[in-house]
Amino acid sequence: MSSELYTQLAGYLENSGFQEKLFDFLQEECAEMTAVADSGDEQSLEMYAVYKKYIEMFEGMFEGFMQEIGAESVEQVQERLQAEMTEQEQSNRFCTALLASMEYSKFA
Repeated sequence: MSSELYTQLAGYLENSGFQEKLFDFLQEECAEMTAVADSGDEQSLEMYAVYKKYIEMFEGMFEGFMQEIGAESVEQVQERLQAEMTEQEQSNRFCTALLASMEYSKFA
């Protein structure tokens, strides 16, 4: 059984072009991040700048969804999704990945 918020989110992501924009960003910006991750080197300030750019893009694209559900921040959506996942004991990989992408340590 899926949560109401998760269902709303899935519909928004399917219809907004969100996925295509995310893939375009990853292709353009993340080659350096992959190289550093593979080498085991420390993360550079440039990588953190890419993450900040990602968060800015993510929040910009996500703004429409936040308005639809009456949320004031990405963090508020994250908290609501986590609460619904906990309440319904969901372990959906997409939702887990989405929540993880909101944290720098998991993004990098």
